[in-house]
Amino acid sequence: MNTAGGTIERVAERHWPSPPARLADPCDDVHLFRADLDDPRRNVDLYRLMLTDPELRRVDDVRHGHTRRRLAIACGLAHITRAAHLVPPDREPLVVVRANLGALGVLAAAYAPRIGLALVPSARGERGVELATLEAIGNAGGRITGRETVDASRVGPALATGCSLDFVVTSHHGSWHVQVLGLAPAVCLVVALEERRRVLRCWELGA
Repeated sequence: MNTAGGTIERVAERHWPSPPARLADPCDDVHLFRADLDDPRRNVDLYRLMLTDPELRRVDDVRHGHTRRRLAIACGLAHITRAAHLVPPDREPLVVVRANLGALGVLAAAYAPRIGLALVPSARGERGVELATLEAIGNAGGRITGRETVDASRVGPALATGCSLDFVVTSHHGSWHVQVLGLAPAVCLVVALEERRRVLRCWELGA
């Protein structure tokens, strides 16, 4: 663990291209998508039409109108992302998970039932990444009991050069492969996967 709680001085922003109209089967890869949930070109009423009844109830339970709009769009984008993949009929269901930080939304599509995402402001430094790692593992259904199992001490230099940081978190509950990316100058993305490290393929979702 990084006991000093070092800062992350700079995050090199990556270019995420637009996705093709039809996305290939991810196979062993993870497909990542980021989106601006506040893009005024997005018609929230159209996204609401895609939602299941439980999703609609969850959205409508949110009091703040701005947050409610973002959640509806994020849930709708998850349905669009799943439908855009050319998945063979004999494959297991494609898992799509999501995370958001303010207006920034991220989705991941993979054949990995235990995959989790978390977003954290880079201003929170290495300790913030460590806590986001625990959050991502928890979102994947895992259980890591303490930050002392996570070592993000190299995340600052890696993200400053545009690279990702990969490490393994191990406890008596199992092992998790964690990848940290610089998503924007002020935001880091944490991807947690059970079993093994996978190739991340990234795209930007327009309106």
